Amino acid sequence: LGATLAGALDTLEATVFGNAGVQESVGAAVTALLGGFAGEPAVQSLIGTLLGGDFGPTIVGLLADPTVGAATASLLGSAVTDLLGYPGVGAALTDALEQVATAVLGGTDPVAALEDSLQSLAASPAVLAAVEAVLPAYLDQILDNDGIRDGIGEVAQQVVTQLLQDRGIGNAGLATAVGRVAEVATISLLANPVFGDLLTGLAADILGGTPVSEVTDVVVALVLRDPALQGAVGAALGQGIGSLLGDNIFGAVVGQ
Repeated sequence: LGATLAGALDTLEATVFGNAGVQESVGAAVTALLGGFAGEPAVQSLIGTLLGGDFGPTIVGLLADPTVGAATASLLGSAVTDLLGYPGVGAALTDALEQVATAVLGGTDPVAALEDSLQSLAASPAVLAAVEAVLPAYLDQILDNDGIRDGIGEVAQQVVTQLLQDRGIGNAGLATAVGRVAEVATISLLANPVFGDLLTGLAADILGGTPVSEVTDVVVALVLRDPALQGAVGAALGQGIGSLLGDNIFGAVVGQ
């Protein structure tokens, strides 16, 4: 049975994973699925519950925003199409499915078998190469979207404001002002190509197995030794501080 399944999966690789039409259809299905999820009240409620009352509503609001949700879903769907079409990815997917089939036939719990297979797939040289080749262009497109940048900036504002209040900053005006600086600075950083390159590298590292908990340390270390990143952060903070004076010549001068 195992040999028969392996042979069937090899055929699947040639007829499905290697078929450009199927790759495009899968990408379109991912776009439709993500777009439907983003606007589904039950999914929004679940995400809001998982993220908690402080930031959940903001994330849910982003997902519910047709501009942000549709743009993100479309880009991710296109990325899936390109990933499936990258050389070696079809074979890696086939190997992962064969690993699951062999393990399950050998008595392994299906869920455990699937988890092990996904870990192997994520570490596959072909998949890592595909991510490294495909990811940057799509991440750039996501960061080029004004709605997405503004939404992330709004999340940053809420995170910083809430953090200050949780640390005993009783002055609501001060916490709000610092949150505003964080919002504008975040939007500025996301629009900066230098910081975009950093995010692309971090995303690839995370997909390659780097724990998310280590990302902060990596970013701090890079900023401390990279003059270009220092300039990006400095310019972003300047714009954030200038924004406190409003959208006028005074705010622009202070920002610079």
